[in-house]
Amino acid sequence: MELDGGQHAGDAARHYDEKRTAFLDKQGYHVIRFWNHEVLEELEAVLDTIFAIVQERLTLLAEAHDFHPIPDLRSDPPPQGEGEEK
Repeated sequence: MELDGGQHAGDAARHYDEKRTAFLDKQGYHVIRFWNHEVLEELEAVLDTIFAIVQERLTLLAEAHDFHPIPDLRSDPPPQGEGEEK
C-alpha cells in the first residue's frame, strides 16, 4: 500500500510511480495507492477497499491452487472413520 501526497500529482512523479508500480507488479506485488487525504478523511472507505482487494486476491490464490478452506456444504460428507464405536 502506498500513500501519495501532493508531490505525486505532477507528470514526472506520476511517470516514476507508474514505472515503479510496473516493476513491483512483475515481481508479484500488487500496489494499492491512496492519496493522503483519503486516508485522513475517508478511512472507512479506504479500509473497505483494502479488505475487498485482499478478499479478491485470496479467492484467486485459492482457485489457482485448488484450495478451498471451507468445504462445499452441498458435497457428500467424508467417509466415516474406522475408530471404535461408543
